[in-house]
This record gives sequence, structure tokens and C-alpha cells, in this order.
Amino acid sequence: MTGEVGGGLVFVYGTLREGFANRGRKVLSNGADFVGVGRVLGSLYDAGAFPVLVLEGSGSVVGEVYRLRRPHVMLERLDRYEGVGLGGLFDRRVVSVGMGEGDALDAWAYVWMGPVEGFHRVSWGDFVAYVDA
Repeated sequence: MTGEVGGGLVFVYGTLREGFANRGRKVLSNGADFVGVGRVLGSLYDAGAFPVLVLEGSGSVVGEVYRLRRPHVMLERLDRYEGVGLGGLFDRRVVSVGMGEGDALDAWAYVWMGPVEGFHRVSWGDFVAYVDA
């Protein structure tokens, strides 16, 4: 996977969003610039320690879009954090992010590829609001 396909943009919907404190968030905040808030078609689930995005369903998931300063380096670091290619159940995919007023951007997102049985569906699709509730 290369950085060019997603245009050097990444869509984050969970613990990589503003307000969380973890290693992945620190990597993102040091190597990317905030573009805006957007929505991706799909479903959001609470998997216990983290949320997961599934690109199925009729809902939408709220997240933040960031422009990566050095896409290849940053995506490699984020892939490691998310466990892509290490036997994890996340895969990095290009998604269309609705940015409001009909605008859309293509961006990378970390998508859950495993089963969701036993996970709680976050029906309103916003992990930050869900955690704060």
C-alpha cells in the first residue's frame, strides 16, 4: 500500500481523534495537519478497548481527516499501531469521506475485517460522543 492512493489523507474515527492520549494519537499529531470533520458510510462498533469501523450498513461514522506530512512514513507508523499486516483484524482501505455541502474526499481509514458479534453498535456513529455519554 502506498500513500498516494488516499491522497496523503487519513480518516480517524476512534482513539486517534483529538482528545485521546495514546501512542498512535501522538504519532498523528506530530506528523499530520487537521483538515476537517467528516462522515463515512458504514457502522461503528465498540469492541471493548477500541472502536471498529465496518463498511457495511446504512449508517454513517463521524471522524476527523488529517493530511499526512510524509504519507509513506506516517502510514507505516499508523499501520504498525493498528496492527495491519501483523495478524490483526484491521486493514487500511480508501474510503470516501463526506465533508459537508456535497464535498467528498478520498482518504485512508482503518477498517475492521473481523466478526462483530458481541460488539455493541454505536448507532449514532460518533465514538467521542459515545465515550462522553
